Amino acid sequence: YRLAWPAGTTVFEIDQPSVIEFKTRVLAAAGAAPAADRTTVGQSSRRSMPTALRDAGFDPTMPTAWIAEGLLIYLPPDAQDRLLDHITALS
Repeated sequence: YRLAWPAGTTVFEIDQPSVIEFKTRVLAAAGAAPAADRTTVGQSSRRSMPTALRDAGFDPTMPTAWIAEGLLIYLPPDAQDRLLDHITALS
């Protein structure tokens, strides 16, 4: 929402569906608008992150910047490794 992304940038926001719904509602009520095309990806433990991203239109052949702000500290080491493996494979 606040970063000045280049024109044509798509941001894929991955989170739990309830968190995405809450953030979308609160930001809309505040009049905030995303600074890039925003695609939300509701993630559950039943679906892999790469599959969820591809299903939402993510193209791993395109240049990608990853932001895992405030996430890694909450993940156990094996989940951190798995996430970074997915990011590496998709980049």
